[in-house]
Amino acid sequence: MNRVLYDIPSHLRSNFVLFYLDIAVWGLYIGSTAVFLTVYAARAGATGEQIGWMNAGPAIVALIASIPVGLLARRFQPKHSVVVGALIARMLLLSYVFIPTLVPTANRVDVVIVMTVLMAIPNTFLNICFGPFFMLGIPPEWRGSVVGVRNSLMSIISFFVTLACGQLLLHLTTPIGYQVVFFIGFAGAIATLPVLIRIKQYPQPVSPLVPSPVVQDGAKRPWWSKLVPGHDPAGRHYLVVLIMLFAMNSIANMLAPIVPLFTVNQLNLDDAVISIGSAATSILVFATSLFVGKLANRYGNRAMTAYGMVMLCFQTVILAFAHDATLYLVSALIGGLAAGILMAAQYNYHLDSVPKTDPTVWISWNSVLGNVAALLGSVAGPMLASMVGIPATFIGLGVVRLFIGAAIYRWG
Repeated sequence: MNRVLYDIPSHLRSNFVLFYLDIAVWGLYIGSTAVFLTVYAARAGATGEQIGWMNAGPAIVALIASIPVGLLARRFQPKHSVVVGALIARMLLLSYVFIPTLVPTANRVDVVIVMTVLMAIPNTFLNICFGPFFMLGIPPEWRGSVVGVRNSLMSIISFFVTLACGQLLLHLTTPIGYQVVFFIGFAGAIATLPVLIRIKQYPQPVSPLVPSPVVQDGAKRPWWSKLVPGHDPAGRHYLVVLIMLFAMNSIANMLAPIVPLFTVNQLNLDDAVISIGSAATSILVFATSLFVGKLANRYGNRAMTAYGMVMLCFQTVILAFAHDATLYLVSALIGGLAAGILMAAQYNYHLDSVPKTDPTVWISWNSVLGNVAALLGSVAGPMLASMVGIPATFIGLGVVRLFIGAAIYRWG
C-alpha cells in the first residue's frame, strides 16, 4: 500500500486515484444490484432456466457483437468507447428500480431478462475496450498493485453495502426494499462516469493500435486474417490461455443460476443470511487483495490463478453438503479467499498473455469465448441440476475445477 500511495510517478498519480475511485463507487452496484437481482428473480417466481437466461441472453448478444465490436473499436480511442458504453449501460440500470411496481407480476421476470439483454449491447463495447483503456492508463509494472488495491476497495465497500441492503430488505416491505436496493446500485454505477472521463491515456508504454504485421513478400494480409491478428508464438500461447479461461468461465456460469435456487428454495435462507454470506465473501476479498499482488510477484499470476481455482473446487464441494446456513457460510468464506486471489491474478494473467499486435482484436476473442461460456453454462447448469440434482452437480463441477486449476499450472 505504501508503494502504491507514495512512490508512484507524479504524472500518474491522478490516474491511480481515479481508477481507485472508479471501483470504489462501483462497489455500491456490486454490493446491491449484482448480489440481489437473481435473488429478486427467484422470489418473483423465476425458474432455474429463466435465471440461466439472465446470463445466457446477454451472452448471445455479446457473442454476436464481440468480433465486429473488436474490429470497430480499432478506429476509436479506448476511452471513448468505454465512456459511451458505460453511459448507456448505466442509464439502463434505472429500469430495475421501476420493474417491481410498474410491471405486472406475471411479466416481471421476463422484463428483467429483456433488460439484461439490452444492457449487453453497450456492455460489449465497455468490456472489450476496458482492457486496452486500463493498459494505457497504468504502466505494466504498476498493474498488479493497482488491480489489488481496486479489488480491496470494491470488496470492502460492497461488504458494507451488502450488509446494509440485507437489513433494508428485512425491514422494508416488498417491493419497496428491492427498489431501494436497485437504486443504490444505479447510483453507484452512474457515479463512475465522471471518474472515467477524467482518466488520462499514455500511449507510450503500450499502444492498443499496433498495426497488423505485413507478410514476408510485402503484401498486406487479407481482410479475413484480421480476425486472428498473428500466428506467432505469442498468439499461439494466447489461444491456449483463452481455452483455459473458457473452461473456468463455463463452470462459473453453470453454477451461477443454480446457487440462488439452492440457497432460496432448498436451504430456505432469508435475505439477511444471504447478505451475510455475500458480505463475508467481500471482506475476505478485501483482506486477500491487500497481499495478493505480493504473492503474484513471487509465484506469478498463472500459478496464483491455478491456486484460486483449486480453492474454488473445495468451496463448491462444501456447498454441496450444506443443509443450513453453517456450511453455506463456510463455503462463502472459502469462496472469498479464492475470489480475492482470482480477481487480481486472473485479470493480470490474461493481460500478461495478450499479444502486443492488435490487442483489442485479441481481447474481443476473449469476449467471444467468455460469452460462449456464459451461454452454454447458463443453459447446461440448470439442465444438469435437473437431471442429477443440485448437490451432485456441485460435486461434479467442483472436481472439474480442480482439473482446470492443474491444467493452468501445467500448460497455461
